[in-house]
Amino acid sequence: MNKQEIKKMPIPNFKEDDYKLIFIILFIIMVFGLPASANYLCVDDMDAYGDAMTPGITGGRIYYVWRDGWDIGPPPVDVVTLPGNLTGSQVYHWNGIGTGLMESTIVRSGMSMPFYYENDGDNAYKPVGGNNPDNPLMYYSEATVATSDLPIGSNWTIGDVRALVLWFYGNPNNDANSTEQMYVALEDGDGHISVVLYDGDMDDIKEASWHEWNIELADFADINLSNVTSISIGFGNEYNTTTPGGAGIVYFDDIRLYPPRCVPSLLQPIGDLDDDCDVDYDDLIIIADNWLLAPSDPKIDLYSDETIDFRDIAELGRAWGEQQIWP
Repeated sequence: MNKQEIKKMPIPNFKEDDYKLIFIILFIIMVFGLPASANYLCVDDMDAYGDAMTPGITGGRIYYVWRDGWDIGPPPVDVVTLPGNLTGSQVYHWNGIGTGLMESTIVRSGMSMPFYYENDGDNAYKPVGGNNPDNPLMYYSEATVATSDLPIGSNWTIGDVRALVLWFYGNPNNDANSTEQMYVALEDGDGHISVVLYDGDMDDIKEASWHEWNIELADFADINLSNVTSISIGFGNEYNTTTPGGAGIVYFDDIRLYPPRCVPSLLQPIGDLDDDCDVDYDDLIIIADNWLLAPSDPKIDLYSDETIDFRDIAELGRAWGEQQIWP
């Protein structure tokens, strides 16, 4: 909107309070600043793993750190002997020669972890990546990493962090029923375990796109967040011993801890038209760009009369400067 268009705006019959609101808006525009971007702590960005058969180094195989359903070793099959957890999980690709274990195409950055789940007690739908003579497996799939094997360590209270965030990418062929319920579990040094179920639509794991899963740390009941010893990702229910489930693959990347930050899908003030969790000049610009129009996005119509005019500016003024961050 240019100056000439602004001059052509019809001047309404304002009440005194309306003028006060507009003058307040103009004043705040001059002094109001945007909030700083939230920092985060990396739990695991999946970029430190590769194909090297050497535990404890950058480029070492992911299954040395994230333990899944497969038994590893003994030498000379592998350099170490590690027991599997008897679930239907596998956290790496397998081409028969031990290369390309990490996912390098479906990523947010660097590498991602391919998580094969199979909840039918068998291994038929996974690439064979280890030795497991203990079939039938359990009717759920889980992979666990000790925080002592991650740079984040066990103290998850530093930096005022309040949320655990995971990114995942699905596949249209995935099974996504109640027997494949996705979850995250934490365990602390006292042996307390707390499980948080995915609170979105489980069909999300059938979508070939990245989804952000935000979990408030307070949701992990009874966990001592200053001494977190492990984190697990899983599909299904460990107490299900009678009903076989389905199978699929989900990719995970960028597991992080965040302080309170802008998450408009979870919390935002009325009047936040640009989804940055505050009401400011940028939202006023959106009002101006839709002046005297019936907006295609009903969120812009703050007065709910199907026309953008000074009534909507007045509503914006009432919320001006408000900020809401989650959690």
